[in-house]
Amino acid sequence: AMVQGNVPQITKWQPGAIEKRLQIYRELTRENLDAQLIIWPENSVTVFYHKLVDAFFDPLRRETLEHGSELLVGLPYEEPDGSRYYSSFASLGSRSLIARSPR
Repeated sequence: AMVQGNVPQITKWQPGAIEKRLQIYRELTRENLDAQLIIWPENSVTVFYHKLVDAFFDPLRRETLEHGSELLVGLPYEEPDGSRYYSSFASLGSRSLIARSPR
């Protein structure tokens, strides 16, 4: 299942709008937990992975695993030392990984 949150571009990078985006994509994911693979678009989440892993991604990963789904999320990734960031995707499921390409 490919989901699209239809987030207005003008709000996509506004920090105050992140919670609404997360809510939209969490609900779209829950609506499609019968799919083997659920895909979010590039930069559907506009916050670095490490800032949301504990509060958002880990719980969502557990939920998708309970239903036998894999979730592929487009989001930015920042090197731990802050030296570079990448356009990336994270696979949240039985094969968790982050792949990235330099921006």
